[in-house]
Amino acid sequence: MKIFNRNALKIIALLSMTIDHIAKVFFGGNMIMVAIGRIAMPIFAFFIAEGFYYTRSKKKFILRLLLFAIISQIPYVLLFDNFIKLNILFTFLISVLFLLAIESVKEKSKLSEKILICIILIACVIIIAVLGYFGLIDYGIGGVLLPIAFYLFRDKIFLKYLSFALIMIFLSIERTFAFGTISLNSLIQLFSLLDILLMLCYNGEKGKVNLKYLFYAYYPIHLIVLLVLSILI
Repeated sequence: MKIFNRNALKIIALLSMTIDHIAKVFFGGNMIMVAIGRIAMPIFAFFIAEGFYYTRSKKKFILRLLLFAIISQIPYVLLFDNFIKLNILFTFLISVLFLLAIESVKEKSKLSEKILICIILIACVIIIAVLGYFGLIDYGIGGVLLPIAFYLFRDKIFLKYLSFALIMIFLSIERTFAFGTISLNSLIQLFSLLDILLMLCYNGEKGKVNLKYLFYAYYPIHLIVLLVLSILI
C-alpha cells in the first residue's frame, strides 16, 4: 500500500534521528533508541537523490545544502565532542557533487573528456574512502554512495534496494572492524534495512503542506536545542 507521502517519510526520519541523538547525548547510546535511529539516514539519502532529480536549479540545491551544513557544524561538533568530523549534510553535499560530475560525463561528447572526469571521480572516491575510514565524514564512503545509488537506480527497483542493502552491509562490516568483534553494536546499522518497507510504501506525492525548508532548518535547530539542554541538565 502506497500510504506515505514525502512529508510523512521525512517526519519519520526526523523523529528517528532525534531519538538517536537523544540516546547518544542523554542515555549513553541506548541500543534500542540507536537502532530506531538507523531509520533516518537512508530516508534522507533517498530524498537527496529525489531532490537532485527534480530540482530546477542544481546550483541552488547545492548552495542550500552547503549553507545548512555550515550552520550545523558548530553545534554538531560541540554536541558530540568531535571537532574533526563533518556532519551528515556535508556527506550528502559530497554525494550531490558526485552526481553533478556524473551528469557532466553523460553530457560530454568527447571520449577524452569523459575519461578525465572518470579518473577524477575515482580519485575522489579513494580520498573520501580514506577520510571516512579515519572518521572525518559522517557515515563515510557508504553515506556518500547511498544517494548516488538511489539516483542511478531510481527506476530499477531491484538494483536500487540491492545496492542499498549492500551499502548497509558494508557499513556494518566497517563497524565490526572498528569494534573488533561481531556484536549488536557492530550490526546495528542493519536495522536501516527496515527502510525498504517504508520506501515501498512511498506514493510519490509531496503532501498538502510544503515543508521543504522546515526539514533543512530542523537539523541545526534540534542540534542547538540538544546542546543547550545538555549544558543545563
